[in-house]
Amino acid sequence: MSLWEAVLLGVIQGLTEFLPISSTAHLLVARRLMGHEKPEDAFTTAIQLGTLVAVFVYFRVDVARLLRALWSDIKAVRPGTTPDARLGWKIVVGTIPVVVIGGLFKEPIKRTLYNTPCIAAAAVVFALLLLASEMWSKRRANHGIPGRPEEDVTWRDAILMGCF
Repeated sequence: MSLWEAVLLGVIQGLTEFLPISSTAHLLVARRLMGHEKPEDAFTTAIQLGTLVAVFVYFRVDVARLLRALWSDIKAVRPGTTPDARLGWKIVVGTIPVVVIGGLFKEPIKRTLYNTPCIAAAAVVFALLLLASEMWSKRRANHGIPGRPEEDVTWRDAILMGCF
């Protein structure tokens, strides 16, 4: 891979990571278009790891606060004692479905879904879902129906978010 390709992929990763779109999909499609035979190689993993580190650095205060709350709950053997602890536990619970499904079906997913047409179709479908949810949210706001605060996220919501 040339230096300009690495820079271009870094820019794509950086621009798409913080948008409600799949940075992975954009990286894989861009790499396919560049003629890379195995776009899901170590470079893609490394560039995404760099982004993950950047996200943790940016949110370090929030992450530390949630981790402290979780640790306090673990020491007290009483989960959900504070709003931060409840949010932390809901994040943990919401992560379980994706870890289980990803672990069980990693190979079939990679074999079946890691191709440009499938990635493009998924990006379009999820873009339409995001558009629909945005329109629904605005419609509710226009009718005076307030959004739900973080504290109102239920355990069921956390699991559903993890599944999706």
